[in-house]
Amino acid sequence: VIVLTSEDESVPVQEDASTFTITIPQSYSNAAFCEALNTIGNCPAFFTLPDSHAPWRIDRMHPDTGRTALRSGNISDNQRSCLSFIAQQPTRILFDWRVSSDAGNDGILYIDENDRRQRLAKVGNLSNTAKSLTGTVGGWLSRKFDYSGDGPLMLEWCYAKDDSNSGGEDAGFLDNLTTSANRFLLRVKVYLEGAL
Repeated sequence: VIVLTSEDESVPVQEDASTFTITIPQSYSNAAFCEALNTIGNCPAFFTLPDSHAPWRIDRMHPDTGRTALRSGNISDNQRSCLSFIAQQPTRILFDWRVSSDAGNDGILYIDENDRRQRLAKVGNLSNTAKSLTGTVGGWLSRKFDYSGDGPLMLEWCYAKDDSNSGGEDAGFLDNLTTSANRFLLRVKVYLEGAL
């Protein structure tokens, strides 16, 4: 994903089949999602890209801390459920996550805009790394990422499935989000590179 413009509506951008505008409504579950995530710092403007098959939702059964967390949406084989936001750099992102899935095949991925295509292509051949979890991870794991660039950066969590089988609860979970970003974009144009 390449962010083409910021929220400035006066900047014209040629749109085609792979370019589209995302306008995030102020009411898009942000307050509820940030409360569910025990968000520290400013509340991101969450959204779902058009290539995501199901939105994330609030989960009261499996929180790390507090009463709630977020859980990926219900999806079938060869589908994904993604939760995204765009932060102004530089920023630090901290979060806790866990997964319960078909080990090695389905899992949760943390994606920044520079590696989206490559990361989603690995579904079906996943391993547990700093940016992916697969199988059934018993407890919550903490992650921290620093971004020192300039300009907008799209970040997302995707629970993705390969072409067969399911395991565990068949979901990814997210909790305890902290971000140092002081600005989140509410209207952007993005370009989805190639077929995803």
